[in-house]
Amino acid sequence: MFKKGDKLVIIFCAFFIVLSFVLLFFLKSPGKTIVVTKDNKQVYKGQLSSDKKINLDKNTVVIKDGAVFMEYSSCKNQICVKHKRISEKGESIICLPNKVIIEIK
Repeated sequence: MFKKGDKLVIIFCAFFIVLSFVLLFFLKSPGKTIVVTKDNKQVYKGQLSSDKKINLDKNTVVIKDGAVFMEYSSCKNQICVKHKRISEKGESIICLPNKVIIEIK
């Protein structure tokens, strides 16, 4: 059914997939800095370790227990409010209608 070469390709692909997941899991680093921008202008930059509530015109961003989330938004679809809390470097929450971006760096 499978030739010798087919088995080697399958084994190599499986090994590569498992190795990728292991490296992604162990190489994740917690973020330290949060940057909030509105209309392409930085409105807040601070540490993820300090709890804070940031009130913007149409959004409320909350930093609590080492994670960030959007508590309130005036936008119609509420995708940014339903988004999970973020705490890892490279993660972001974006509210397109209000042009708000929350990034972990």
